[in-house]
Amino acid sequence: MTSCTPDGRNASAAALNELDLHLSLRDIENVVRLERYSLHGERLHLLYEHCIRGDLLEVMQQELRLLTAGVSPQSSSILTCTDVGRRGVFTALLQGVQALHNANIAHLDLSPENVFITASGIVKVGDLGHAQRFKHDRPSVQVIQVAKETYAAPEVFAETEVEDARLVDAWSLGIILWTLCTKRALLQRPSADSDKVFARMVECGTAFALKEMDVLSQVSATCVDLLVGLLEVNPKLRLSVAAALQHPWVTQKTNSKFQSRRQPIGNMIMKKGEALMKKHHCPSKKKTRGRTNSAGIALESTRVTLTSRSLAQNLMND
Repeated sequence: MTSCTPDGRNASAAALNELDLHLSLRDIENVVRLERYSLHGERLHLLYEHCIRGDLLEVMQQELRLLTAGVSPQSSSILTCTDVGRRGVFTALLQGVQALHNANIAHLDLSPENVFITASGIVKVGDLGHAQRFKHDRPSVQVIQVAKETYAAPEVFAETEVEDARLVDAWSLGIILWTLCTKRALLQRPSADSDKVFARMVECGTAFALKEMDVLSQVSATCVDLLVGLLEVNPKLRLSVAAALQHPWVTQKTNSKFQSRRQPIGNMIMKKGEALMKKHHCPSKKKTRGRTNSAGIALESTRVTLTSRSLAQNLMND
């Protein structure tokens, strides 16, 4: 339950906005349902369906405790510790977010704490306190406040208006997928000046940066590829939520064209990555630290992406 208090106009506007959004999202399976609402004096009460298993963060923490106690990852009580389980959770999450986007709504605060699970295991997106509507032909929004820096897309820190709010959600989904796969945080804040991992993502591309962390060896190659697509620093090159729903890891379909195009990012780069990094001179951190504007990051990300494609082609020709 959330309430609109008389403490200030902003709090009231946020609650009214959340109510308005939910009233336009009736009967969507993967979005938390608003059961009823009421106004008591100056307080607006919103009552939501009860998701008895709690939020996704709580579920992951509980499952880690179960694994420590000796419960098999294949147990029906475990949702996030196998590739099949993670796929089910993440696919439902994608469907919920895509339903928001279809209604011209961007969530803008996606994190495990805002993903809820019912008693029957249905995954639902909730907490629309930071969500905004956008125009169908112009999906830009003004970012008034960054909700959670750990899950926020890099462009929200660089621009007062983001060009495509849907891609902000796509980045956050990538961070959530990383958390599902590794049970650890990826970034403190997407800033090349203050976060070493993000600096490497800008310098050398997301695929190289994630590979360097050496924690994805047990994650399937197609899942890693989806991670790389969602965590593209340049929003113009980032995988959309709609495209993620068609990704082979989500659909479990084999696409030969996809396999040949993406294979170098997976197994072959594991073998040849270090040699290629030396051969093609990955940019130094000193150069990145001098670049603070989003246009510079986007330009550098485009250059790195094109270089990665060239490296992939070189690998396929070897």
